[in-house]
Amino acid sequence: MVMISVVVPIYNVGRYLRQCLDSIVNQTFKDMEIILLDDGSTDDCGKIIDEYAQKDSRIIPIHKENSGYGKTINKGFDIAKGKYIGIIESDDYIEPDMYEKLFAQIEESNADVCKAGFYKYNSQNKSEKQDEKWSFKEQDYEKFPKRQVFDISEYPEYFVIHASIWVGLYRKSYLDKYNIRMEETEGASYQDFPFITKVLCNTNKIVLIPEYMYHWRVEQNQNSSTTINNSKLLIMTEQSKKAIEIMKETGRYEVMKEALYKHIFNANFPFYQKISMNYKKEYFNRLYEIFSEIGNDKSFEYKYFYEPFEKRFVKNIIKKKYTKTIHTEYRLFKKLQKLKNKRIAFWGASLFLDSFLDWFNISDSNIVGIFDKNSSRHGQFLKNYEIVSWEKINSIEPDVIIISVMHHRNEIRQEILNIIKNKYKKKCSIMCV
Repeated sequence: MVMISVVVPIYNVGRYLRQCLDSIVNQTFKDMEIILLDDGSTDDCGKIIDEYAQKDSRIIPIHKENSGYGKTINKGFDIAKGKYIGIIESDDYIEPDMYEKLFAQIEESNADVCKAGFYKYNSQNKSEKQDEKWSFKEQDYEKFPKRQVFDISEYPEYFVIHASIWVGLYRKSYLDKYNIRMEETEGASYQDFPFITKVLCNTNKIVLIPEYMYHWRVEQNQNSSTTINNSKLLIMTEQSKKAIEIMKETGRYEVMKEALYKHIFNANFPFYQKISMNYKKEYFNRLYEIFSEIGNDKSFEYKYFYEPFEKRFVKNIIKKKYTKTIHTEYRLFKKLQKLKNKRIAFWGASLFLDSFLDWFNISDSNIVGIFDKNSSRHGQFLKNYEIVSWEKINSIEPDVIIISVMHHRNEIRQEILNIIKNKYKKKCSIMCV
């Protein structure tokens, strides 16, 4: 029996795929099969996996018609012959000894699940800090026991942490026993939420290692959920409902509900913030269906809602106060009203900005342009405003630059400050949406 089956779902990630595959085939742990599933890619992914398969007999290349993330991973599970299964996203990469360390720990502990910490990776960050540990106040990986088997009911807050299904090993016999598979909804539709719920709630044998072993790519212009704002984001509400059902079916709901609803908030709030205004009311109504269950639950304490705005947001959902939940849009609208005598430029021709300009109809505001790093957008227009390179800052002469993207704001702010310092002589203030 092969010890580890690595399942890699692949779709149109040709520019990242070699880095991912190199990190897998060069693992210090060798006793594994590598199942590469090309889900109908239209770029060069198919050729790349065939090339790697010719060089490494452990690789099993699968070419299939596009069927979506869930079905693709499930096909990999069905093929897998390993004692343990790992999942790797094809635009990420892993540390050379990740599987060696995970395997040693899961074997020693006789656990069903073994996970590690991970980094948020941004290759576009020009500073030295392209990797950041995913560990902060509400999702602090450091606080949980390492190399010690536990039950999720003992440490409910671990469920609040990002699903991160790709930084772990799962005992195949355990997955098979409880029929733990991915939801087969269309596309890459956030199926990791119900999956990790099933994984963590059907066992009392979870173990963590202290190392950070995985590099999760999150960067601009990446083909992921960070780059859409359409109705696809609504699917997260369906996956949230399924997670609630799983909690109840496994008898974990009462002890886990505080962590469960914080995970639901974490998963949905960013999407609700950026979804087009055309779909926002529908998203609100779906969230009401989800959160109304705790509205009448007097025992619910909002235990893991550390920031006041988080609890306030959920309370507004429960009370059906829609307008109070779209504060980002209104806050920007109010800013523009106060800046009517200033020359305003936006940094980032984002989906949020496109939706905002369309919905709020602010053509009378003194907007002088939109800066964007994507050179293919330069010369195009977002509504009536031209998208330009930052090199035109002196011809546009903004008094205020508003960062209009939802991710990497601190990095972007520092970048703008450097540009203003070195290239722009006029006084200019920087704001965020």
